[in-house]
Amino acid sequence: MGEKKDDREDGQEEIESVMKAMEGEGQEQGGDNHIPSLKAVVAGIRASYDKQIAAALAQIYDLRDARRAAVEKTEKRMIHKAMKECHWRTDRASEMLGVSAVTLWRKARQYEVKR
Repeated sequence: MGEKKDDREDGQEEIESVMKAMEGEGQEQGGDNHIPSLKAVVAGIRASYDKQIAAALAQIYDLRDARRAAVEKTEKRMIHKAMKECHWRTDRASEMLGVSAVTLWRKARQYEVKR
């Protein structure tokens, strides 16, 4: 969380320094000529933050996919073990696992659990 605050402070400092530099330019040129360039700076900062957000989302999706793969692998092993211990009777294996027989049948089919 401290990292986000530092990033915001860096961005704020960058905006303030650009605005100060532009104030001098605007006074020399005598007008609001600095406004378009300020918009460009803000757009650049937004683009930078958009890239950071996209990178963070990519990491989240990678973690989510890894978690899903680990859960599927564990479910497959547990189903196979329960079915084997119950001599491939789905009604007994489903009781052992605490799920309905239909759910067990669907998961066994999904993970291609075979004898």
